[in-house]
Amino acid sequence: MIFTEIFTIIISCFGLVTCNIRWNGKNWAHGCDFRGNDLSNARVPGHECGGKCAQTNGCTHFTWKKFNGGTCWMKKGSVSKDNAFTIGDKSAVCGLLDRLPPKHGRPFYIIAHMANSKAAVDWAVKQGANAIECDIHFDGNEKPSRIEHGPGCDCGCAQGNGHICVVLQRQCAGPKASENPAAYMQHIASHDGIALYFLDSKVHTSMGEALVKAGKALIPFMDKNLFDHGYKGKVVISSASFSTFAYVQAAAIAANYSRYAHRYFFTIDQEGENYAGVMNKLTPYTNNRVYGTGQGACGEVSNYYAAIKAAAAGKKHGENGMNYIYTVDQKLAMQEYINAGVEGIMTNQIALAKTVATSMGLRLALPGDPIPISRERRKRHDVLQTVEPESAPWGEFTNMVYCDANTWAIGFRQRVEASCGDCDDTALNALELLCGKKDGTYVKSISPHNGFWGDWSDAVRCPGRNNFLNGVSFKIEESQEKGDDTAVNDGKFACTRSSEIVASNGTPRGSWKSMKNCPRSTAICGFSLKIENVQDENDDTAANGAKFDCCAL
Repeated sequence: MIFTEIFTIIISCFGLVTCNIRWNGKNWAHGCDFRGNDLSNARVPGHECGGKCAQTNGCTHFTWKKFNGGTCWMKKGSVSKDNAFTIGDKSAVCGLLDRLPPKHGRPFYIIAHMANSKAAVDWAVKQGANAIECDIHFDGNEKPSRIEHGPGCDCGCAQGNGHICVVLQRQCAGPKASENPAAYMQHIASHDGIALYFLDSKVHTSMGEALVKAGKALIPFMDKNLFDHGYKGKVVISSASFSTFAYVQAAAIAANYSRYAHRYFFTIDQEGENYAGVMNKLTPYTNNRVYGTGQGACGEVSNYYAAIKAAAAGKKHGENGMNYIYTVDQKLAMQEYINAGVEGIMTNQIALAKTVATSMGLRLALPGDPIPISRERRKRHDVLQTVEPESAPWGEFTNMVYCDANTWAIGFRQRVEASCGDCDDTALNALELLCGKKDGTYVKSISPHNGFWGDWSDAVRCPGRNNFLNGVSFKIEESQEKGDDTAVNDGKFACTRSSEIVASNGTPRGSWKSMKNCPRSTAICGFSLKIENVQDENDDTAANGAKFDCCAL
């Protein structure tokens, strides 16, 4: 059970019943209850009951019991610990708040930037942080190897005793600013008040295929060293840019198989003000989407108010669960971002950020506070039929992605791994559709999965106006039994007003299957890719097929 400092400890003892309750210096205890004054109830885990009370207008105290799978009773009225009484159910929990949070206060995250040592974590929490950010590196085997920023951190421009670089002894790397990842995460778990833990992943494009292995390996590592050690908050996993998205993609897919899947969130946070691009990139793989942007504290300062406002508006439509800005150390900028709708400030000046946030009526988020799950992208209202050409037997379908309203697919390109001789061939890895208007104007491209290996072809388009993709066929190699399977080796599309179009990089294996066409007066407007995840030491096939939605023209 976790609470912030807005809860005070009131210890008094006037009777045997109350004295038998072991508060242990906290404002909650096991095996106790409060009489009556029920305000409402909700089915939540026990560790979220206090946070639920804090979010409920009028709630001053609470009781949680195992009834109906776990129920939290929010209660009202003026009480103290003297009003609690013992009960036989030792799994029950009771607790109280000393005052209500601000009536309109939204949960807010004070994110300690670059807290890359256990000492820095302890210091940041004492300063008022309820969220921690660290930098994680991977070794040659794609395993987490160290927590450390590396050269060029904000310690180069640190000012004042309230800066986190004081406790890091103004070092960006080395023994005072570095930790073993397993020990560090276990230390994070030992802090009851940390509601959100950010991993700034120090991955880079030169890692190539290792990006996928690193992302996939991170989730079980965190399950074991963070959540299994009692951590109650959420996690945000980020990489810098679209160029390393394969890492985030692999982590998001791996998280689906974790028993803590609902507590992992993902983002790409160095794409400037490209809010829509980040959401479009994440949507096919996860509904646990957050948005972050910003820059380091040193050097010329830019602003990202437009992106934060877009993210705040997008949250209302279910596009993301929360947003944050980094790295903000100035009071005025903190105030302006809060007014723009930011929900978390990553900062080196933790105490200052806490003072600003609470003075503006915000309350510090608790580990039990939810981060909303984003909605899946809605199906277009004008979809009339789904066509599914013959596919290979492996893999699973991604979420469907769509062209914008009043646009349809006018062309495509494909990612194909060329034959590599005696190594594991995969051939077709991904497709991308080009979306355009009836006059032939290109609008954007869509893809539900980037694939893993190979190179992208040039774009191929249906020529002219009012000419859209309306049929598709794949070239498929049959199962090789104990040999090297490649599944789909090439793709071709039919156009509404011209002949078929093909890309230039298909491979020669396999045979073409029959063309599947959309109905008359419709065209392809969205699709889902059938993809087999990376098989490590086993045979990889990557893309195995796709299905396409047809929308009215």
